[in-house]
Amino acid sequence: MIYFFILMPLLTLAVLDCAHVRNNYRTQISRALLLTLIITAGLRTGTGTDWAAYKEIYTDFFESERVEVLYRIANNAFSQSGIHYNIFLLFLNFLSLSALLLAIKSQSKYFFVAYLIFYCDLFFYYNLSGQRQAVAFGLTTAAIILAANKRYAISTGFILLATGFHITALLTLLIFTIPRKRLKLHHLALPGAAIATTAFFSDQFLQSISAYTLKDYGYYLNAHEKSDQIVTEYIIGGIRRIFPLVAIYLARAEFFKSEKSYFLINLYLVGLAIYFTFYLLSPDIGVRVSSYFLAAELLMIGHLIQISDKTIRAAIITFYTTFSVYKVIAISSSSFYIYNSIVSGT
Repeated sequence: MIYFFILMPLLTLAVLDCAHVRNNYRTQISRALLLTLIITAGLRTGTGTDWAAYKEIYTDFFESERVEVLYRIANNAFSQSGIHYNIFLLFLNFLSLSALLLAIKSQSKYFFVAYLIFYCDLFFYYNLSGQRQAVAFGLTTAAIILAANKRYAISTGFILLATGFHITALLTLLIFTIPRKRLKLHHLALPGAAIATTAFFSDQFLQSISAYTLKDYGYYLNAHEKSDQIVTEYIIGGIRRIFPLVAIYLARAEFFKSEKSYFLINLYLVGLAIYFTFYLLSPDIGVRVSSYFLAAELLMIGHLIQISDKTIRAAIITFYTTFSVYKVIAISSSSFYIYNSIVSGT
């Protein structure tokens, strides 16, 4: 039920944003939400698909050799100091969520729909499970904003920091190849070649990063292979990810007034191509790798709400409300995400 207690206020705030209702307490509410998410993810016990693996890494020094250098340093610093594991989780989620939510908030005063999208889409996947990539995702999303503002050196630094928590973040360096104008065929050459090459050599690619993953590369290829629902999930996921493009198309004249908007939409298109290329090969890979680029949605949606008319805003909130309720119901029904807290035991 805790997931719905967070969802309902978020839905209310998102609806108010889409209605352009004045809110003088945005900063205070945003901070309260950040604190709520940090505590929810940080004080859990036994919740999440990777709980046991990460707990073992924390308690076994030799197991920590399996993960990236910055995560390993942080993990061992907390562990060897005798600090409780949940304090370490609070630290990780503070890093992850602060970077992410501040990046989102910096783009528009209408940021609660983006918070809603993240909560229902990636909070469970990363902050309650893949905690290394949660930190990497927060840092790379901040790097996207820095790159959009042409602060390339700092953006590169953020990406390299993110890579120290999850090796896949290195792929985010592709953002520096993304054009800031309407896409033409030749603009797709470099990112397209990178996606095609990675897809063609996917087996070798996964083997090369297995040294830094909790599971053997075969897991990522086969974990969902026997799912009878994989095609259905692929279609639902595709519709979910295409919707922002439809909304932007409807508001296109107003949306494309800056090169930053072109940069973000082009980045999103790269993420969409990655998702559609890799999902049927492995849903885990399709979601994980594409998320770095599809994060552009979180950074665009506030601006889209700001410049759209009432009809488009109504369509936006209707779609995301439906999706959010669907996702939280699905997550709540999973045995991996039964929420237990060290405070209450439930």
